[in-house]
Amino acid sequence: MKTFVLAGFLIGLLVAGGCSDDVGDISSANYLMRMQHECWQNARASLATDSPNLTLFHGVHVFMSQRTPRRLAKDYMGDDKQAILDKLAEINREFQATLLSRLDLRGRRVTLKQGATIEQIREAFGKLDVKYLELQQLAEGKVG
Repeated sequence: MKTFVLAGFLIGLLVAGGCSDDVGDISSANYLMRMQHECWQNARASLATDSPNLTLFHGVHVFMSQRTPRRLAKDYMGDDKQAILDKLAEINREFQATLLSRLDLRGRRVTLKQGATIEQIREAFGKLDVKYLELQQLAEGKVG
């Protein structure tokens, strides 16, 4: 019995010691913005292939519509906070209207809705990509 208690205690120390520095980082505005950028870049790269992985757009959607804006609003303190939040909201609205509206997000794999084409997705993403690059420049060196 003492062996199990000691083993549990040692595992607890290892876990607590190994995670303590990273816990705050994974919920920070900087971390979430980096993850959002990575998701966006992965979606961009996938669209350049013959068989794009549309499921990547679900991740982009979650970051842009929920996780990143909430965290930026909560803990980003830069003077340009509202400008970054406004740009993110603008891109998210257009993303939902022009791109997500053509995708079926109900299953494990994201697919095209009936009548939608991959060319429409590429065109919509291309237009949004210009605005997203503006967001990246606005946030560069401050967030992300």
